Amino acid sequence: MKTPDDTTIQQYLKAVERETSGLPPVRRQELLADLAEHIDVALAERPGNLDTILCELGDPRTIAATALNETGTAPHRTRPGPATVVLLQVAFILALVLPSPAHELVGAALRITGLVLLWRSWWWTTRHKAVGTLAVHLVPYGLIKLIQATLPWTSTAMLVTNTVIALLYLGGCAWLWHTRHRTDLVMR
Repeated sequence: MKTPDDTTIQQYLKAVERETSGLPPVRRQELLADLAEHIDVALAERPGNLDTILCELGDPRTIAATALNETGTAPHRTRPGPATVVLLQVAFILALVLPSPAHELVGAALRITGLVLLWRSWWWTTRHKAVGTLAVHLVPYGLIKLIQATLPWTSTAMLVTNTVIALLYLGGCAWLWHTRHRTDLVMR
């Protein structure tokens, strides 16, 4: 019968295996065997400290990056750079000038793609991603819906709203750009 520790170890090793798919199969199996042996030895010396042991080993992505660098193998997939993420966020503003309903469809596609890239990126911490999501997506979208529901939707109201929304988006994107850093290189 598997214990919770066994399940946690298997999940950790599967994550390392997934992240090292760019390694030659023999090297990947050696790495996984070495990690499993290290975990077993550490647990024998310090029973009940699995979380600490796995934390000391490091994030599976970091282990994979180190192994890939040692073998000279390029990572099998890349993460979006900060320019890609921020430019996609700014592109939403351009969607505002398209005729309706095209701007709504294009804008929604750009917002969703921008959010996915933001959350997949390693250039921001989780806190920065959450603030970026609020500043660039949720607050402006909520503001649009609030103004549409409470004020008459005249051309002047639409112009003012779009200007405020564009400024919020640009401010949020500027903040994201300013706070970018490689979180995989920063020790936590």
